Amino acid sequence: MSPYYNLANAVIEQAVKDYWKALKCYNRNPMKDKNANEVAELECFFTSEWFEQLNDLNGKSIMEKVREMVRTEVEA
Repeated sequence: MSPYYNLANAVIEQAVKDYWKALKCYNRNPMKDKNANEVAELECFFTSEWFEQLNDLNGKSIMEKVREMVRTEVEA
């Protein structure tokens, strides 16, 4: 694997972790603007052209999976 491929994967992996954390914080306290802004910024990343250039994954699908994971965890 090329170093660029590894870097792209690391960027995406960190974005997924950040999105999961931001969603959890938002669900705990949805009135906090910081949490809402962070969620919105990460959603922009997952639907951006840059995300598409980094890989051949579907950003919207990733967001849905992370949302479902957070929903499941919050309901438990």
